[in-house]
Amino acid sequence: MAEEVGIHRLKGLREYQGHTFSVWYKNEYHLSWLDDKPFVTSPDSMIIVQRDTGEPAISYDFSVGDTVAVIGRKAEELLVNVHIADSNRQAVGYGHTDFRAMMKALKDIGYERALALEPLPPVPDPYIAARLSRYRHLRDVYAEESIVRLRRYEEEV
Repeated sequence: MAEEVGIHRLKGLREYQGHTFSVWYKNEYHLSWLDDKPFVTSPDSMIIVQRDTGEPAISYDFSVGDTVAVIGRKAEELLVNVHIADSNRQAVGYGHTDFRAMMKALKDIGYERALALEPLPPVPDPYIAARLSRYRHLRDVYAEESIVRLRRYEEEV
């Protein structure tokens, strides 16, 4: 069984023989590459199903040897706002999300519109903490750190 955060690396069968497909996941599928080139990325639609049954192949619950089918649809022409948050909802770079890959994927499709950022304080209930004034300074610090990191990633890709 795979971890709750990770990358699945798939080998193509039949008409996809000789191709590779990689998928980065954190609870759900977010980024993918076909032959090491960005393919389908959040907020595109992507599901992976067991090829023999059509049942969903849950990101953290399929194994080596499973035969799966990947179904994806690009939303690039429909994108007007991309909402981003790190895996732990804190500032960009504090969790497990690969923002460098995300920025590269957005650049590859020519996306030049808004990114909505959602960094929240590291407390048991960050959604309530987001409204408490005692965390206002931390929210500002997280927002500033996130913007600096995202700009750096944007320049690197």
